[in-house]
Amino acid sequence: MPASRLSPGSSRVSPGRIFAFQALEAIESEGAFSSHLFASPESQRLSSLERAFAYELVLGVLRSRSALDEIIRKHQSDRIRALQREVLNVLRLGVYQMLFMDRVPPFAAVSQSVTLCRIRIGRSPQGLVNAILRRIAEKRESWRQWLSQEGASDAASLSLRFSHPEWLVDRWRSRFGEEKTVALLRANNLAPRRDLHIPFSDSLPEADLQLLSRSGFLRNFDFPEGAYFLDPAAGLAEAGAVLSRCTPCFHFQSRASQCVPHLLPLNAGDRILDACAAPGGKTLILSKRLGPQGEILAIDRKAERFVNWGTPVAPSGRAKIVRMAADCLGPLPFRDRVFFSSVLLDAPCTGSGTVRRHPEIRWRIGSSDISRMQKIQRQLLEVLCGLVDEGGYFLYSTCSTEPEETDQVICEFLASHPEFRLQEIRGDGLNAGWVTSNGYFCTWPGAVEEDGFFAALLRRSKRGRTGTEARL
Repeated sequence: MPASRLSPGSSRVSPGRIFAFQALEAIESEGAFSSHLFASPESQRLSSLERAFAYELVLGVLRSRSALDEIIRKHQSDRIRALQREVLNVLRLGVYQMLFMDRVPPFAAVSQSVTLCRIRIGRSPQGLVNAILRRIAEKRESWRQWLSQEGASDAASLSLRFSHPEWLVDRWRSRFGEEKTVALLRANNLAPRRDLHIPFSDSLPEADLQLLSRSGFLRNFDFPEGAYFLDPAAGLAEAGAVLSRCTPCFHFQSRASQCVPHLLPLNAGDRILDACAAPGGKTLILSKRLGPQGEILAIDRKAERFVNWGTPVAPSGRAKIVRMAADCLGPLPFRDRVFFSSVLLDAPCTGSGTVRRHPEIRWRIGSSDISRMQKIQRQLLEVLCGLVDEGGYFLYSTCSTEPEETDQVICEFLASHPEFRLQEIRGDGLNAGWVTSNGYFCTWPGAVEEDGFFAALLRRSKRGRTGTEARL
């Protein structure tokens, strides 16, 4: 069902349950992201309680899907070989409520799921849904005990226990060992810290600053500037309402992601290329750091992916931003060959470092996607390196934990491009533990409440100049 058709509900089923079902359908059939769906106007029309209920349902089902499917499979009739996707999502929602949400009585989980099935799918499968859920309700405590058991530590058992694809668990066990893998799997199933960025916080009126301070839910990080997080006790809907009144430009963005633009050395008057820039959060950070004499060209393949951060996009004291739709692997829209002081490539990747924040990712990526994304990353590095001016910087970043997409792709690039040298990552206020012995920026999702990000800073040492400096 198209995400645009998400609706807040029906009088016969709670609006949160209907929204949760439609969200799971959009995630599975259209590739939608849960974070986008819960930022949609349809989500905002839900009451704060229903929206919180739907949020817990959707994220909980995504984080527990393997276990839920195993329980459902155990209670299927032998004659049933496969369940329709929509029916399976109704069952997942019902089982999750019974086994993970104490405040939902089992009879309510069953009856609401049966009604949801009839309203959204039809009458035909409602008997099946009723029968399976009633069987599971009868053994509710046994299944809860099963879910709480530690179990074996082989890849298949860990995959089922923590609801991650077996190929990924096996890969991580080979790389990290059992203890670190279990810590990573466990961390991925916890609720993420709600980080956000207020790009123009220094331009807010005093009254807005006082309102934010009185609200008590906003906390700021020591680094980077403009990075905040919501107090875990704060209601998401209430916090968003206050923030929207104060600053229409705020957006949710992980702290690790906000750190990346601060790794790039900048000088007044620099011309920056921000490649694969959408939705544009890193562009705004660069704009503030660069100052009014600088210019930024932000390119992404699809113009609609750029987010309108409200007004003003670049107030006084910020660099000029030009947004452009272009494929960085295709012909770039320059009349002449141009050079930039620095290039930021936030490369497309598997996103394995953000599974905690985007749990649907674990069900989308396959083992072949790592090599597929590495190929794209190599191509992007090859194309964009030619736009870095002599003495300029090339910052490469991904939100992946996989070496093929991080240090390996950089080592291969440096081996074939002796004109570039790896620079040690530095930054005032940057956590020293985020800089590896090789000089890379690397945050690890299993140890702290950060997403897994990687960045490498390269500098061009020589060039036979055949173009002109970029002017936007």
